[in-house]
Formats: sequence, structure tokens, C-alpha cells
Amino acid sequence: MRAGFECGAKFVVLVTGADESEVSSAVSDFDTLVISNNSEWESGLASSLRVGLDAAEAHRPFDGVLVTLADQPLVDADSLKTLVASFDREHRIIASRYAGAIGVPVLIGAEYLSELMQLEGDRGAGPWIRAHHDAVTTIEMPGAAVDVDTPEDFFPFRQASKAE
Repeated sequence: MRAGFECGAKFVVLVTGADESEVSSAVSDFDTLVISNNSEWESGLASSLRVGLDAAEAHRPFDGVLVTLADQPLVDADSLKTLVASFDREHRIIASRYAGAIGVPVLIGAEYLSELMQLEGDRGAGPWIRAHHDAVTTIEMPGAAVDVDTPEDFFPFRQASKAE
């Protein structure tokens, strides 16, 4: 989330789910943060993407949306700035490439939002990005391969921050 602000985004939408109140109180010091709760979070990733895009719609006009995940701790502002720097009139889908795949973070032109709003189930933007491979520009981002899904996954990062 902080990386979104630091990379120059006009606004940042944070989609919460099961732990809405805890997450909202943890980020209450960000004045320009738009918090939007996904009450259907159990239905899968696509519903969170739709909630975030719907919240972004209130902030038009914008040329594109940067979709990131909270569980990729090595994705920082510099990583996101690399995506932003590659986005222009000819390059409208700028995706991260890591661990032999392409996916998020991704910067997607506003003209694609209606397609993204149609996604359903426990599949986020990744399959959509891969289906549009002819229009995708990829940026090598090895740090995006690190994803924290459990407390055990988070442990090395917690230890590193204590050491600093």
C-alpha cells in the first residue's frame, strides 16, 4: 500500500475482507487512502478485484489502474515505478514477470476495466493478463514471486525487520 503512494499513484484503494476492522484501523493514518470492503471475499479473488475497480471508478478520470497484492512484501515503490515508466499509448498492459510466469503487479489501461469487472471466482487478474498475452509488455520483477500467505511465510520478513 505504501509503495502505491510512493510510486506516484493519484490515489490508492485498499480492499479489505474478513479482517476489515483490524486492517482499517492499522492504516488509519493514510489520509488519502480509499478503503473498500469486499463483503463477498469468500467468493474469491475476482470479487476483490471488482470491489477495488468499482471504488476506483469514483476517482475518474485516470488512464490506468495499478493492481497489486498485499502479500508480496518485496514489491516496493521502485518496482512499481518501473511498471509506470513503461506505460504509454502503445503499451497498455504492463505486467510483472517472475518465476516463469506473468502476473501482478500489473498496470492496466482504463479501456480494459469493463472486461476486468466481468471476472468471477477465485481467479484474479493473472489469467486475464495471460489471455491478453499479445497486448502485454512484461517487466522482470523477481521480488514479486515472494508471496506471504501464512504466518510461517511471514516469519523471515519479521526477523529481518527486527534485525534492522
